[in-house]
Amino acid sequence: MWNKLTHCACGKEWQDIAPLVLRVALGIIFVWHGYDKVMVKGVPAIGGFLGSLGFPMPELFAYILGYGELIGGLMLIVGLLTHWVAKFDLIVAVVAFFTVHLSKGFAISGGGYEFIVLIGAAAPGHGAQAEAPDPQAGSSERSLLHADELLREASLPRLNAPSKRQRDRRGCGSNH
Repeated sequence: MWNKLTHCACGKEWQDIAPLVLRVALGIIFVWHGYDKVMVKGVPAIGGFLGSLGFPMPELFAYILGYGELIGGLMLIVGLLTHWVAKFDLIVAVVAFFTVHLSKGFAISGGGYEFIVLIGAAAPGHGAQAEAPDPQAGSSERSLLHADELLREASLPRLNAPSKRQRDRRGCGSNH
């Protein structure tokens, strides 16, 4: 029983989907933050906030930040130029960490850096996935346009695949 739990190879069938899920989730987060800056609070208010932090040219940076998050998040969701968006995301996370969150401690409930550390860690992760964009070369850089293909590949039985009875005996469909 322990061997089944510790030597399961279930994840191999889904390894191309995990980066897609990470990238789409990060894209949704950035779209929400960008939308909030541009449409809800407004770019002038964000410029005022950045000015209070001592940013030079706060109005310009407010436009870059708000629209960068909004458009960059959409690009992550659909899988366009993700390597470049990853760099932008990482810069946003690092700047936010040092200028806003670090002084507030770790806990997100007090405005701390817990969440921004996660965003900062995820950004280079999806950027690294974008280094090899050729799906035939084994890359995990897939867009939502390929999601149905990925799900089909992961769920359909492959030729020479073990039967359900063999998979049940081995645990999670692994090919040990």
